[in-house]
Amino acid sequence: MKNVSLLPVTLVLSMNGPFVFMPDSEEDEEVTSKTIGLDVGQDVKLLIQFDPTFKDDLHTRIIEESLTIRYLEHPHVDLVELRGAVHFPNLQFETMLVDFGCILNDTEMVHYMTMTNNSPLLVKYNWKFLVDNWEYTIRDAVSSPNENENEKIDAENERREGVGSPKDSFQRLNSTPTREEVKQPHPTVTYTYT
Repeated sequence: MKNVSLLPVTLVLSMNGPFVFMPDSEEDEEVTSKTIGLDVGQDVKLLIQFDPTFKDDLHTRIIEESLTIRYLEHPHVDLVELRGAVHFPNLQFETMLVDFGCILNDTEMVHYMTMTNNSPLLVKYNWKFLVDNWEYTIRDAVSSPNENENEKIDAENERREGVGSPKDSFQRLNSTPTREEVKQPHPTVTYTYT
């Protein structure tokens, strides 16, 4: 930056983060505004730093701000455009939900989804089903007898009971199914990139 006028000028420079002025020495701190006086024909170098870690969400973004230059000697204002780019290997998905709904036994359903690499970086990724998150959540429809209560046993009923009797059905309802007996209806899909 050089003063090309025939008068000395005093500049008030300001901008917003994540852009900051580099300190002149190690003791100085990074600042977003400073005042500089320039004599006729004098020039000065401005070192402006962009902090790409101002957000830690790992998303690709382009930040545009302005360096505002005001003059104490007159009301004119100049603007210098600042631009900073942060790139991460991000993928953009057409949808974040793949819902297959209710599917008949022994049938298939296919859904297509578009993934887009919206960064200038090469993205290598892999994906897998999270079947280890399986959890049995169906509760017994019939409550089991209270532990403190004794079931009345009648010799005549014991002799007449057989397969399909109310007692047998009750025992099958209260038994917890094994993992193989219950299939997870909607596997969860996750995407990871390397």
